[in-house]
Amino acid sequence: RSSDLRFFKENMRALFGKKNEANGTVQFSFRVGKDASDLGYYRMKLTLDPRNPNALTGIVQDVTELALSMMKLKDTQALWDAAINAMPFMLTVKDVDNDFRYLLCNNAFADIFSCPPSEITGKTDSELFDNTANMDFTNRMNNLALTMDVNEMKELLEALQGGKKY
Repeated sequence: RSSDLRFFKENMRALFGKKNEANGTVQFSFRVGKDASDLGYYRMKLTLDPRNPNALTGIVQDVTELALSMMKLKDTQALWDAAINAMPFMLTVKDVDNDFRYLLCNNAFADIFSCPPSEITGKTDSELFDNTANMDFTNRMNNLALTMDVNEMKELLEALQGGKKY
């Protein structure tokens, strides 16, 4: 965009000032625009010539589409996280191809273990529950995931830490 190019030229000294702090290659990102609705996002990579300190080679990429997509993705992820964690009932998602490890759980489920959901993600039932007391529950859940049957279960869950029962 021509307005971005003008801004870039006007501020070139400040942007290239970073070259004095580095050796070899410098990479940085910047944005330009008059207001939030007119922002352009750019990534620049400069290669410095050690034989001639005033010479450099640079490439400027317009990454506006990528930056806007990333911001939308983060907003969408935050919305889903808020919705999942606002549910009053326990919600989990397991990876059937990796020993039924937890891919996701909400705060209601994580409260069983008095820890954040991030500490449950990647673990299996045997790492979370008393294996002897909950083997039947684990087997039924795994069979349910494999057969895709609709089933309602009420089971006693006992966490390894603290002996809480649900």
